[in-house]
Amino acid sequence: MYYNDYEPAPTLAEIVEHDVRFRGERNPKQAWIGTNYDTWHPNPFYDGEPVPHPEDHDQFEDEQLVLNLGLRGADEIPF
Repeated sequence: MYYNDYEPAPTLAEIVEHDVRFRGERNPKQAWIGTNYDTWHPNPFYDGEPVPHPEDHDQFEDEQLVLNLGLRGADEIPF
């Protein structure tokens, strides 16, 4: 498939890379760029402190959330 008579059409990876660079350049304070393809990419223009991946979860924080919500662990359910 060709974009025009002289150039091949861009691949999906090239489209996503262009989108990440385009949006990252306009949002240099944002460490991660989410795409329409449900993927996260590091912002190549971000120059701040390291930020964990948006989908990384800390087990301690998850346990604290369960405790704060008053939910029981699976071994405490009486059935």
